Amino acid sequence: MKRTFLILAMSLATVFAGAKGKGQPAVSQEQMLDRFLSYVRIDSQSTPALSADEFPMTEGQREMAAFIADEIRGFAPGIDCRVSEDCYVYVNIPSNVRGKELPVLGFSCHLDVTPECKGAPVKPSVIRNYQGGDIRLNDSTWLKMDSPQGADLKSCIGKTIIHTDGSTLLGGDDKCGCSVVVSLIESTVRDKSLKHGPLQFVICPNEDVGLSAARIDTTLFNPEILFDIDAAGIGNITRSNFTASQIIVKFIGHDAHPGDAKALKYGDALAAASNYIASFPLETRPERSSGLEGYIHPWSMTADGNNNYTVSVRIRYFDRQEGEKFRTYLDEALASTRTAYPNVGTEILDNSIQYENVAYTMHPASFDIVSRASEATGIPVRFIDERGGTTAAMFCARGMNGGMCIFSGQHAIHSVYEYAVLEEMYGSYCFALELIRGTAALK
Repeated sequence: MKRTFLILAMSLATVFAGAKGKGQPAVSQEQMLDRFLSYVRIDSQSTPALSADEFPMTEGQREMAAFIADEIRGFAPGIDCRVSEDCYVYVNIPSNVRGKELPVLGFSCHLDVTPECKGAPVKPSVIRNYQGGDIRLNDSTWLKMDSPQGADLKSCIGKTIIHTDGSTLLGGDDKCGCSVVVSLIESTVRDKSLKHGPLQFVICPNEDVGLSAARIDTTLFNPEILFDIDAAGIGNITRSNFTASQIIVKFIGHDAHPGDAKALKYGDALAAASNYIASFPLETRPERSSGLEGYIHPWSMTADGNNNYTVSVRIRYFDRQEGEKFRTYLDEALASTRTAYPNVGTEILDNSIQYENVAYTMHPASFDIVSRASEATGIPVRFIDERGGTTAAMFCARGMNGGMCIFSGQHAIHSVYEYAVLEEMYGSYCFALELIRGTAALK
């Protein structure tokens, strides 16, 4: 444990030493802590949509968007900061590098918190110079080092931990990211020595209900190089993720007495729906998938009481060729079911992509920029192939460029055990400053 702490302490010391070598960052670690605490005290929990075209908005998200926008507008007069009707916060900052055309660099995060857990009132506590051991959240709830939620605590010795009182989540997902992004905006405005190309920032609502890209205005945010600030811990960077699509098929039955089923052309929708599901190859099941393998998951079958059954199927894959193969399996399953049950009607209710693998459309310079930032800060990078999605992946489904998801210091998210680590959050900020410098240095 001492050796792990020494390595991490040296890495973070390199971050701050490197930052000082280029000029002290415009935002201090204590300022970032104050910013984060002000954010988590706002109840910005999102709520799920009840229909495909709904974009539900909570008052807490409106408050959070307005609070952040007011803060940003205070950095400099005339800063281009806009809040849309749907509570997206957009900031555009022009290049300060003359005589050089640089790609537009973008950063994203989200201001909502998950509805999966009680979200308010958040009562954060700060432990400075954490010395190990279990953390008491309240009389009956502990964050234990040997629990899945506390597994990362062993790497947090000597750091500053922000945790809850055990009755709500913290909101580090993604108010850690918000703290980093707003600090970046402050730095680019106030630090005139920081060279940068054209910058775009967006702070999204409704990410935790899968809608962060649903109302994005691509005239205000559509960068060529994108980094989303929403990954866990320090050094973790998502370089690829699942492409997620779904198909929803309704099987429409034709009622008749079973004794006269042949003559009256009885259509058994339950049998047809079951046949459709059973036609998927067993090797495509989720429990047989790992690593970069995808899967087909028929996760729901509902009845409307009129001999009609609706089947919802999730499709997940990294590789486009595997995705095409899965689509073929689904088409063949539906075709064979229609042949086997000719008296059952079918209707495809949805056949859409929900989010897409960022690796398909990521800017080719992204890895070089990350490598440069890692070297400059001393923060080693651990690339992750995410068996899920990110905000950047949702952007991709809207035709935007893909981008990596960068660490932000959040831990044990979507639970009352959630905590954040200040030094990791600040490390994300320093790392992102180097991403800005690295993009400005592109030839």
